[in-house]
Amino acid sequence: MIQREGEHYVLTDLNSTGGTFVNEKRIMKAVLKSGDSILLADTPLVFVENAPHLADKAEVVTGRIRKKEKKSTTRPTGERPKLDWRSKA
Repeated sequence: MIQREGEHYVLTDLNSTGGTFVNEKRIMKAVLKSGDSILLADTPLVFVENAPHLADKAEVVTGRIRKKEKKSTTRPTGERPKLDWRSKA
């Protein structure tokens, strides 16, 4: 939930299961600054304050943020080990 408190906007996580993140840090409550990146579950947002010139050009962007994948130590499915038939086992 985003609420205006005095001169600031405050984002509060209402005990969500997926968590709320501001600039890649999980928060329960945070004061927002223009340009902050927000992640609600798997929905990325950018907080922009005082940008009336953008109101009529606003776009809804959908997509998932991909987490960095660990490098696999196994071969991709279907790839066989390369053997040299001349080598002595």
